[in-house]
Amino acid sequence: FCLMAFYSFSLGVLFKKNIFWFITPFFLLFSFFSKQIPSAYLLFFFIITILIYFISKNTNKKNFIYLLFGSFLSLSLIMMVFFINEIPYRSFFIQYIFYPASLGEDRTSNLNIDFKNLILQFKFIYLALIPLFFCSFFILKEYKKKPLNKNEFIILFLFFCSIFVIIYCQLLTRNQILIFFVIPIISALSHAYSLK
Repeated sequence: FCLMAFYSFSLGVLFKKNIFWFITPFFLLFSFFSKQIPSAYLLFFFIITILIYFISKNTNKKNFIYLLFGSFLSLSLIMMVFFINEIPYRSFFIQYIFYPASLGEDRTSNLNIDFKNLILQFKFIYLALIPLFFCSFFILKEYKKKPLNKNEFIILFLFFCSIFVIIYCQLLTRNQILIFFVIPIISALSHAYSLK
């Protein structure tokens, strides 16, 4: 769901289609209810990226209205589920906020960041990121000449933040089988941006 939110956001930025701005909050909300971490961290970076995007010039403010409407509707649907099933809000906070926070606190205190854990364990992810890193360097260089490349820069910023959040969460959860699914996605973006 986090990746679907990223795809939806990217399509919204690139093609300025209101539907993608509208459905992005739904994907973010579904991702939070399916797994709080990394969703909570990614939501933080999504908010920063969206603010950067809409504060800058030459953006369609109508997209922002669709984003707000999607956020309001997705939250309303969740509130309706709570109301219909008579789920106490206290139970929600215990299950989805306090319990994951207490687990995360224990794992963060035991987090072992060394060369083997941070670099060697994720070497294939880093290898896949190298072409994308160089492409983003050239896009950033071009951004100074052509402000229209702002959209590419925003998408790459959010993508790099997402990858590093996923790596950080991997270090916390040690769920190694799942993290390597990002390698084909990184490779696809590396290929697309190298063509650009």
